Amino acid sequence: MAKSVDYFIPPHLDGFERRRASLAVKTVFVLAMWGPIVGLLSWIFVGDAARALMILGAALLLLVSPMLLRWTGKPAVAGNYLVGTLFGVVVWLTWVNGGIVAPSFSWISLLPIFALLFAGKRSALFWMGAALCALGAFFGLHATGFEFVQQLSPWQQIVMRFAEVCGLTIVIFGVVYLKDGLQQWLVDVAQRNQQETRAIIETVPDGLVTVDGSGRVVQVNEAATDIFALDREAFTGRAMADLMPTYDRLQETAQGPAIAADEHVGELDCGRQFPMEVAAGELESNSHAELVLILRDISRRKAAEEKVRQARDEALEASRAKSAFLANMSHELRTPLNAVIGYSEMIAEEIEFARQEDAPGSGFGSLFLPDVQRIRTAGKHLLALVNDILDLSKIEAGKMQRHVERIDVAELVDDVVSTVQPLADKNDNTLQVGVGESVDHVHSDLTKVRQILFNLLSNACKFTSNGQVRLDVRTTSDGERIVFRVEDTGIGMTPEQLDEVFEAFSQADSSTTRQFGGTGLGLTITSHFCALLGGTISVESTEGEGSVFTVELSADLRDEARSETSPLDTQDMVGAQEMVGIVGATGELPYLNAQTDADTILVIDDDRAMRNLLSRMLSKEGYNVALAASGAEGLLLAEQLQPAAITLDVMMPSMDGWELLARLKEEPSLADIPVIVITMLSERSRGFALGADHYLVKPVDRAELLGVLGKVDGVGV
Repeated sequence: MAKSVDYFIPPHLDGFERRRASLAVKTVFVLAMWGPIVGLLSWIFVGDAARALMILGAALLLLVSPMLLRWTGKPAVAGNYLVGTLFGVVVWLTWVNGGIVAPSFSWISLLPIFALLFAGKRSALFWMGAALCALGAFFGLHATGFEFVQQLSPWQQIVMRFAEVCGLTIVIFGVVYLKDGLQQWLVDVAQRNQQETRAIIETVPDGLVTVDGSGRVVQVNEAATDIFALDREAFTGRAMADLMPTYDRLQETAQGPAIAADEHVGELDCGRQFPMEVAAGELESNSHAELVLILRDISRRKAAEEKVRQARDEALEASRAKSAFLANMSHELRTPLNAVIGYSEMIAEEIEFARQEDAPGSGFGSLFLPDVQRIRTAGKHLLALVNDILDLSKIEAGKMQRHVERIDVAELVDDVVSTVQPLADKNDNTLQVGVGESVDHVHSDLTKVRQILFNLLSNACKFTSNGQVRLDVRTTSDGERIVFRVEDTGIGMTPEQLDEVFEAFSQADSSTTRQFGGTGLGLTITSHFCALLGGTISVESTEGEGSVFTVELSADLRDEARSETSPLDTQDMVGAQEMVGIVGATGELPYLNAQTDADTILVIDDDRAMRNLLSRMLSKEGYNVALAASGAEGLLLAEQLQPAAITLDVMMPSMDGWELLARLKEEPSLADIPVIVITMLSERSRGFALGADHYLVKPVDRAELLGVLGKVDGVGV
């Protein structure tokens, strides 16, 4: 029976709808079985075979209702069909069997009940109206004296009525029984859902607390009792404000069913407070509002966050220490490199001069010329690596600054191309350049733009052999940005390598490092420089076919530079301007090739090798050179000699270069002497702010130094 009923119930029905559909199908089966019995009795007592067949046919029509349920999947359609068929059969049997005295007359009142069970409330109201109309019609006809056909004798009517009553009793009993079963099922489902809900509430790790309108606890779960170290009896009925000092603030924010998470404070009976994360929402229950709280003890999370914060602070402090260390190492590394490169250049020049003059021993010295040139090349290579690492450290520390100036783009491109040309020739590459007609001047950081182009072009030349490297320069249509495009026909990159191309210390693979060398910092620094100059860098590459790097920079950074410029730190200014006692010069300072008509250049540097190198560079060009090993000695000599210019190292013991520069500019008799600061690039703006006239970066290039001296007013040899 159960399998037959389930066959007619659509799969998408579940829960209450499935149970109601099952009840309807079972009722149809009971009515269909009762139809042949009534038809048989009608044939026996009346002898009318046609009527018996019509009753049997009506019973078969009832069986269409389950099929409609299966085909349409809609219980209301099948229910209305069932009630409609019953209505037609019952009204017809009542008409042919004597009207209100017919055994089937009482069945009319059952039709609305069937409709309520099987088709829903709206259908039940409709069929109730139909049943009342039918009942009213029969009573009205009977009251007017209308004579209904009566084919049954009194005793036959008694038998038929007995059969009808028995059938009616069985049907009503079946409907009520099934209805009670449905109600019991609903109760069981409700109890099961309640048990499941209770199990979930008790097993969730978060505390759940229900608070009534007066602020007292109504019910709690096990997790909530664990959070506050209370048993359930002691917890229930407590004022929530006693356990949660911030409860009043929570009540103000928890309005409506929406849950809002916030941090609050919980308090144990012992007085210890702890942090909680609380979500709250209002619950309407029995015409009064209750507040549902979801509590989570976040003490461990807060402790973990504190550890993370401490670790972050320690990491930041370590980063600051690293930056300070690298800043100091910048001076310590560049000073000896300056001596190595400078002396190697001077030795090479001396050997070349001796060879041209056929001086004694010049042939022997020429044997060492290639070695001296190798020393110079290795020194410059080491300097480039050191500069990359120091630049990256400044970028990571956020100390990389911009020095915005007017740049002639064509002149810049010619300068970079002339520098890169030997690299292209080394690998038999053709270097091509295309500059758009609209390209003229931009306002940006010349040093960083030059470094960007040099890094991209040198990489292209390094990773390309017997190919082409092309640089195209253009501006965007609005003229607000300048675009550099570097294309090569080199080894290219795979998609995996493209994902890491701008990461620090990253190259294609270990074989690339062995074959081509380098630290893998060039493109990393380039990408940071692009961002610093208000631009972007992108790359397209195909393995074995080449790469295309596109750089797009802002064409005018003047407004941004003005907005970023800030006065020197007050403590720095005070420290730089603070007067200190002057210590006399220690020992007699040398004067080289003292010519009365030659300008005197005062070199102030605590490094002996640097002093000797600069003195030899300048004296060879015909300058008088005075040397000072400290700031105090430099200040004393400046007052005595009134030199034409001063070269000043910044990092010196006792009185550093910044302090000395401030004192030189404060003294009226010394304020007009040009000062050339020689130190790290990152402090260019500070040097200019304190009054420096020019700025050079170690290691000092002789041509650059002489060029600066040539531009200083009143200096000449």
